[in-house]
Amino acid sequence: MAVISNAVHIKIRDIGPGNDNLLLRGIVICKQEPRTIQTKKDNVVRCVLSFTLRDSPSDLINVNAWGSPNFIRSLHSEFQIGDIVDVSNVKAVFRKISNSDDLYQPSVTSSFYAVFNENKSQILINSSHTNEYLPLLNIPTKPPGNFLTISDIQKNGEKLNRQFVNLLAAVRDISLVRQFKSKDGRNFECRDVILIDQTYTTLSLTIWGSDLLKLSEKWIPKNTTDVRVEWNEYRQKIIVSTSSRTIITENPCIVKAENLKSFLTSTPFQATGKLDQIINKYPDPSIINMVMSCALVIAKSMDEKQNTEYTALVYAVLNSFDIDELDYFVVTKCLHCNWKVDPSLELCLNANCPTGTGNDSPNIDQIYDIRVTLLDHTGLLMNCRLTNDVAMKLIGCKATLFHTLSSEEKTSIKWNYLLKYCAVRLVALPIKEREMPIITILSLDLLSLSEYSSLIPIF
Repeated sequence: MAVISNAVHIKIRDIGPGNDNLLLRGIVICKQEPRTIQTKKDNVVRCVLSFTLRDSPSDLINVNAWGSPNFIRSLHSEFQIGDIVDVSNVKAVFRKISNSDDLYQPSVTSSFYAVFNENKSQILINSSHTNEYLPLLNIPTKPPGNFLTISDIQKNGEKLNRQFVNLLAAVRDISLVRQFKSKDGRNFECRDVILIDQTYTTLSLTIWGSDLLKLSEKWIPKNTTDVRVEWNEYRQKIIVSTSSRTIITENPCIVKAENLKSFLTSTPFQATGKLDQIINKYPDPSIINMVMSCALVIAKSMDEKQNTEYTALVYAVLNSFDIDELDYFVVTKCLHCNWKVDPSLELCLNANCPTGTGNDSPNIDQIYDIRVTLLDHTGLLMNCRLTNDVAMKLIGCKATLFHTLSSEEKTSIKWNYLLKYCAVRLVALPIKEREMPIITILSLDLLSLSEYSSLIPIF
């Protein structure tokens, strides 16, 4: 590999004041979009590309590459997150405490940042040090005790508005990439990802930036850090998105991540499959007349004596029904065992299913998989799953036709039910070590305010 001769290789932890003509070697763990800046002094347009290097579990540094717009755009395409690179002839600059740049870059351990100059510096892919640097991709940049749960974020709501938080969560679903144009004519892309953790609460994360979008194409359960939390007044819910400070660590090598993976592999999916079978016991939901508040539904699941499913009639407001936000509400399932099936394979991979073992022919279909939140005067019931029949009734078409609905049609359907009073008949399955039971809604009927007021229980 050709490297500029006067560059001196130095470890990030050994960088000191006045260091110049440095060669930094490490793995790229974060990369931002190029930014264009017009200088006030001579009115010259310059570009900056910022990325973060890591050369040990505890040493990280931000690099700011400056140059002409064409040079920076070309540089941006030469490497990506996960590449091991040699960055030559850069200058170390001490980070001032009041430096505003730190507000827009990942938190790092080095007291310096590196300046990359178009006329002097160089970046080259290094393919000979993979064993040394590649494992660093799986080590979180924040200590294990620094992560919030999704439930923590949901409960604190507006208190966390515009704050940066660290999350340890698994990816449950990924939507398609959305494209749109800003008012000044710039093109943007993003996608929404649904996260889940041991609290079995879900959270929507919006992914911005070409590098993170590319990374998300192959996602499996992950750990994300420094995502921005915003309270959306219109939706009255928490919105979480990546930012210029976000670092995503895939398959993190920490005990908490292994525990999360084990939890989601065993409890939730098995319990959901069990509940799918239980639902068949209630072909006529109208027989469910045991009235409960949201708080009582949760309290019942925490009763040690309650080890089987139970039903309830809940009078509540439909607090979330965001069918116009994402495109993953339709899934392909095996009709024998209710496992999700990869549509491209059209084959059930459940070893305990007759089709998975090859003893029966595949029988798959597209159905709705929609989660909603119920709200009454006692609290929230989150992550309540609609049966396919209920979803079809609300939306007005089969799951196979959902993709034909326009965004405007989906929004119109949503507001037919969102924030409306409802009579909800549901079945709940308590799960040990979890506060919230797994809930499936068997029927949902709208009520007038007078009906709701006369029926809602006091406790």
